[in-house]
Amino acid sequence: MAQQDDFIRTALRVPPALHKALHESASAANRTFNAEILARLQASFDTAPGEATAALLDQIRELEKKTTQQKLSLIQANNETWRANITLLQMVRLVPTKSIQNDARLFSVVTELQSNADKMLTAGLEKMLVDAGEVQTVVRKRIKDRE
Repeated sequence: MAQQDDFIRTALRVPPALHKALHESASAANRTFNAEILARLQASFDTAPGEATAALLDQIRELEKKTTQQKLSLIQANNETWRANITLLQMVRLVPTKSIQNDARLFSVVTELQSNADKMLTAGLEKMLVDAGEVQTVVRKRIKDRE
């Protein structure tokens, strides 16, 4: 255990808000006020800024890689769905128009196919934009937390 001689006593002036935050943080970590200050100061020397930046860049690259993989999967799924819809629409073209109009079930299926094609494209693009926005938010927050 450290002795009193192992430390240098110093006076420190701290703004009231920071003083309060340090006390609250110390209490939450079950440390004394002094131990909290020492832990925070030591942590600032333990990780070199370059290492922290490199770690953040690695996390950003990993998130970008995952996002790209998700986008590719979504594009592939949309392509497969589009191919299936095109095949179905081509098959429908073989059926005389009067037959489609006279058969309520067939007319409903054809109308739904055409409607779904537009909806799927719109929904897929919207999801990609939302995912990209979420990734940007996470990355920005992590960068801000490290600063």
